[in-house]
Amino acid sequence: MSRSGGVIIIIHIVMLALLSTVFACTESRVVAGGGGLKSLPGAKGGVWRPGETNVEGESWESLLEKQEKYRQQQIAKSGDDKSAPKTLSNLRIQNPDGSVTLVSRAPSHALQHLVNTLQNGEYDLLYHQVLSDATKRAYAREGKDSWEAVDELIARFDDIRDLYSTVPLGERTPGVYLENIGPSQFRLRSGQADALGLKLKAFDFIVEDGKFRILAVR
Repeated sequence: MSRSGGVIIIIHIVMLALLSTVFACTESRVVAGGGGLKSLPGAKGGVWRPGETNVEGESWESLLEKQEKYRQQQIAKSGDDKSAPKTLSNLRIQNPDGSVTLVSRAPSHALQHLVNTLQNGEYDLLYHQVLSDATKRAYAREGKDSWEAVDELIARFDDIRDLYSTVPLGERTPGVYLENIGPSQFRLRSGQADALGLKLKAFDFIVEDGKFRILAVR
């Protein structure tokens, strides 16, 4: 046999092998790669084909059904205890009676509550849990209704939001200055306020009953 004839036969063999591989392929679906299925018994990462089972004899279809059933059970369980407070976020807790308790352990928390309650029109929450009692007493000494403090915050919301945008992480924002201005009182001054020509320059806080509350905006 000539060398050229042998080369042609080898090429034909390679082509037949490739074609047989293509026709042998079946549809596949990625069912795990670090997600929730890995927490199920017998689940594994990679690619499974329809009808293929794991070492426990379970198909990926059955594992998907098991995962969905488990998710629905967890949802149902979370709603069983109607008397338990529900955590809406790290800083907001919904009580059984429908009221909301704000968590405010740092100036940044008080700032977030200030902006959120103003933006959402939650003025009762703003008055009772964000605005300090010291501020309300100061208004009363001047013969004013303490709710006027809320009205002033509403009127200055655009300026408050502009200042907040320069201190989005509160005391953890680079370039801010936090100073003690009195007993349990602090001032958070923006390092960018002057450069940006903002009307407000700082937020004042006071710690009351272990919570940071808004004392004033300046």
